[in-house]
Amino acid sequence: MKKEINVSEVEAYARELYMSGFSCSEALVGTFVEKLELPVSRDVIKMASGFSGGMGHAGCTCGALSGGVMALGFLFGRCDLEADAMETRAFAKELHDHFKEAIGKKVICCRLLTKGLNLQKGEHKNQCVDYVGIVAKKAATMTAERLNLAIK
Repeated sequence: MKKEINVSEVEAYARELYMSGFSCSEALVGTFVEKLELPVSRDVIKMASGFSGGMGHAGCTCGALSGGVMALGFLFGRCDLEADAMETRAFAKELHDHFKEAIGKKVICCRLLTKGLNLQKGEHKNQCVDYVGIVAKKAATMTAERLNLAIK
């Protein structure tokens, strides 16, 4: 893993992945794999595929936010019962709260965030690329701060 994080580069790369055709959730996970040089296969991006459009286009939690929480979970989550998951849950809530504040809305529901936009025609892309950038930047900053990495 890298010893420093260029937050602007992470944000730009997440936006680029999204605009190239990856879903919002895939773009977030893919960005963390690539830009933080995580010691995992790119196959982990697959786990994010079902979260776009608010979980399979069901319209629930924003896929960008879900992807950011997955990335933070990979870095700080637990895989055994003896480990404490409270810090990771606090990170998820911090990212959630930041997202709502940054977009200026009181909701994180994809259905409401994209209301009136035709997803099949891609009318949501200009809005959602901003959501992807917001989540990528905040999650990268949180990661750098927690791991005491230099922020560029």
